Formats: sequence, structure tokens, C-alpha cells
Amino acid sequence: MKFFISHSTKDKVHINRYVKIIEQNYQVIIDSRDFIPGEPLSQLIRDKIDESDKVIVFYSKNVAEHPKWVFDEVRYAIEIQKPFACVNLDNSEIPELITTDNEKLYFRHTDSIELIEKLVYQVAGLDFDQIKEKLGDRLIDPAEEFINHLTVDQVRFINDGKFLDLLGALSEFPKFQLLPKAVVTGYLNGSDPTASYYNDELQVLETFGIIETAESHNKFKIRDKALYDILRKANKLYSHNWKQYFLDAIAIKLKQ
Repeated sequence: MKFFISHSTKDKVHINRYVKIIEQNYQVIIDSRDFIPGEPLSQLIRDKIDESDKVIVFYSKNVAEHPKWVFDEVRYAIEIQKPFACVNLDNSEIPELITTDNEKLYFRHTDSIELIEKLVYQVAGLDFDQIKEKLGDRLIDPAEEFINHLTVDQVRFINDGKFLDLLGALSEFPKFQLLPKAVVTGYLNGSDPTASYYNDELQVLETFGIIETAESHNKFKIRDKALYDILRKANKLYSHNWKQYFLDAIAIKLKQ
């Protein structure tokens, strides 16, 4: 999937942060790298927007002061019905041109890497066909293996972010062994796995016999090496946003 970035060059500092995160999973088309000096800019922009799958418009006071190029890009995106999202970098008033049916999503600028990642995932709007296009059919396999390895009831319970948080933390360590609580906490971004936030999920996983605990819940592991390997495969193949892709793929498989 390719994203066309429409923006003011004066906003490069903010834009570069987004571009780095987008490029972890997608291609980015941006003027400073992809437009060749000497070519007719207007036609080149049209070609690049045609080539892209989605457009992200970064709006700001800098765009408002010199709107021609960004507005031309937005008009063309609307003309060819290319969906786009708008990121408001500085709470500027968004012009009517941008608030059209083509503008599918609207966001306010954030410095949070986690929130930018969620923004990118939402803009990508991955449905089943897009997941297949991005990852290939073979990359859906870990979800199918996961479903086939567990009972239907287990899968339906576990098809939730917090369950996968815990299982993901236990599978990120490269060795199949009991992990001290402190290690698991590190892989949960500092969250205590035994705290109330994960308490119900921890009990369900224990009840199903999917994980085992030792030393009064101070050590944990996935009981089944095959399940551990499936989760590590999903982590490797789906890469940065692996938990969300994996949950989506599981949900799709359950509906088929």
C-alpha cells in the first residue's frame, strides 16, 4: 500500500516523524524524494496520486498561507475519488474543500508514536482483501494454525487484545521457558501481568491450560511449544503491528 503525503515543506519536522512510522509497513510518496526536478510538477503530482492508494493531507497554518499546491492535490484526489485523511498539525480551521465525503478520517496532530501508529492503521483501513494484498495469503497461515490448535471456545475467548498482550509478551522472549514477572512486565510496556487490568484474562488462560504459572504467579510460560511457535511466527511475519493484524486475521477466519 502506498500513501501520498500532501503537505507544506515548512512542516517537514512534523511530517518526517509520521513518514518514519508509515514506512515501517507501507510505501510513502513525498515530494522531497519522489518528484524529479525539471518535470512538469502538476502532471507529476497527478501521476503520483494515481499511483497511491491513500492520501494523507497534513493541514496547518503554513498550508493556509500558501495553499495552492496542497489544494491542487486535494482537488485532484476528490476528482478521481481517492480517499484521504486529514491530520491537523496545529488546530487550524479546516477549509470546506478538505471536509468532503472523500475525507474519510480526521485526526489532530500528536507526538505519541503509539497514537501515530494507530492513526496509520486506521487510515490503511485494512479489510480482508487488503490484508491479503499487503501480506500475501501465506501470511494469514499463523491465524489459521492458531484457530486449529485451540478449541472454538478458547479462540473466541482469546480473540481479544488483552489476551494477546499476555500471550505476545510470553512469546517475545526467544526461549521457551518460565519467565520471571519482571521480564513479562517489560514486554507489556511496564504493565504488571498480575494487576487487576489483566487479572481476568490471566485466569482464563490458566483455566484453559494455555499458560502455566509458578512461584505464586511470579513466573509464567505458554504451556504448549507449538502454540508458542505459532505466536512467534505471527510476530515475525506481521511485524510492527502484529497483534492487530493477527486479531483481524483470526476474526476473518472465524467468519468464514
